[in-house]
Amino acid sequence: MKRLREFTVGSEPSPLYLTEISRYQTDAKLEGWTSREITNLDDTRDAPKKRLEQEDIQVELYLRECKKLNVIPVSAYLRNPTKDKLIVRHYNLGPDGARALAVPLLFDNKLTHLDLEGNAIGPIGIASLVDTLSENVYITHFNIANNKLGPKGAILIGKLLTTNNTIEVLDASQNGFRDQDAHIFAKIIQENRVLKELYLANNDFGEIAGVELSEALSQSETLETLDVSWNQLRKRGAAVFAQGIKENVGLKKLNVKFNGFGKEGTAFMAQAIASNRTLLELDMSSNRITDIDIIMIAAQLPKNDTLRVLRIGDNLITSKGAMEIILGIQKAETSELEIVDFGSTSVDDDFVELLNMIKTTRKIDVKYGRVQRPLPKRKLVEPSINVEALKEADTSKETIEEKIQDKEPPPKDGNKLKEAYEMKEDGKKDESIVEKKGESNENGEQKQESQEDNENNEESNESGENKEKSMEGTEKKDESQESGEKKEESMEGESNEEIKKDNIEDNAEVSYAEDEIEQELVKLMNKEEEDKLKDQLESQHTVLGTDLYQNGKVKPVCEMFKLHVYIFANGWMQ
Repeated sequence: MKRLREFTVGSEPSPLYLTEISRYQTDAKLEGWTSREITNLDDTRDAPKKRLEQEDIQVELYLRECKKLNVIPVSAYLRNPTKDKLIVRHYNLGPDGARALAVPLLFDNKLTHLDLEGNAIGPIGIASLVDTLSENVYITHFNIANNKLGPKGAILIGKLLTTNNTIEVLDASQNGFRDQDAHIFAKIIQENRVLKELYLANNDFGEIAGVELSEALSQSETLETLDVSWNQLRKRGAAVFAQGIKENVGLKKLNVKFNGFGKEGTAFMAQAIASNRTLLELDMSSNRITDIDIIMIAAQLPKNDTLRVLRIGDNLITSKGAMEIILGIQKAETSELEIVDFGSTSVDDDFVELLNMIKTTRKIDVKYGRVQRPLPKRKLVEPSINVEALKEADTSKETIEEKIQDKEPPPKDGNKLKEAYEMKEDGKKDESIVEKKGESNENGEQKQESQEDNENNEESNESGENKEKSMEGTEKKDESQESGEKKEESMEGESNEEIKKDNIEDNAEVSYAEDEIEQELVKLMNKEEEDKLKDQLESQHTVLGTDLYQNGKVKPVCEMFKLHVYIFANGWMQ
């Protein structure tokens, strides 16, 4: 501050500043000052302090309350405290944050939209806001969705809307309201003449809530939008709720998706469509509606001339149900439908064709899923089976049973294998017979040599030997004969055992050869006939041999295949 001059008050000098002129303006005993000089100083003094604006007052109050409650101020409010919209979503204000914000809002005369969604303010926070909004006559849109209000919060909301006459839009979705709280909102719908839009989605309303809201809707004339999606309005609750829509005369937009209306609710909603003359938009998506249920709605569409938007997507309907709706729209000459939403429901070519025909006469936007088209018809391909070979194979005209009894030989390749096998076996048998004969001849020669030796021994004996020696010779002869017989028996036993072993080996070789023949036959059948027959039967869905069999020319292909399988199972070599 600029110093002007010094003057004395009493005996001490004192500096004089412009801000102090007013204190000495009426002092007539100022020494050394004339009245004119005092007047000049009074004209040049500083102006008074600037008056605080409303914006500054609100900020000052808010900061003071935040400091008092020990919470962090919301920067979105500090930047623009006098805007007409305050959107503070998911800031985690909590109860104390809502209490601090309620103080400056008490003096706000410009705010019209207050959005506090997702801040978990609870019953304590909503209580502070209710006190503020009860005296505020400027806020028209109030969003307190997802704030964990519960039953106590429902009571406070009911108190607010009975005293406040300016709120037109209230969003109280996802706050844990139950059937026991439904009567509060039913009273709001029935008595409040200012509220136009009410959002109660994603709560726990069930059958009781359906009954309570139905009675309120039948008497309401001012409510224009109602959202009760993501609740539990089912069976009787859904049917009674739809009955209230039928009697309502003010509702324009209704959202009941994700409620499970099912058969009962859909039937009464179809009656409401036929009777209601104010409803413009209806959303029944994800309500377990089937093709049979949708027929009831399609039948009532020609009777409605006000509905403009119909959403029935993500239900249990197919292209047939979608076709029923389009047929109902075609029959409704006075229908005002502009948007029909089937969601991801698949449709067919007939649906698309009829829809294009309708679009030539009226403006309508239909949303649907993918178009199901029938699979292309496969062209019949000429069979790759050699018919002439089949004819030659069946020239005998014998039945399958006769062929099995006669045990006919296998195909040509099989005959060759069998002949080779037989020749091989005959050669082996001849060799074994020759070996056996050689062994028997050797045994016979040995016997003859032994007999000749005995005879020479007998002749060499002296003729003059006594009877005792002759008796001994005869005894020796008998003994030698007995030994020869034993040797012959032993040789015969050995030969029999060798023959048995040879027979066992021959049988094993025969069975092994049979297995080889069967394997070769199976391989030939798999390569040449079986694959061709199976591919022919599966790809063309027809049997060429059937026609040939009916004409008496050749057996059916399937019968021939059965014959081969039977032959392989029983074997040719039996």
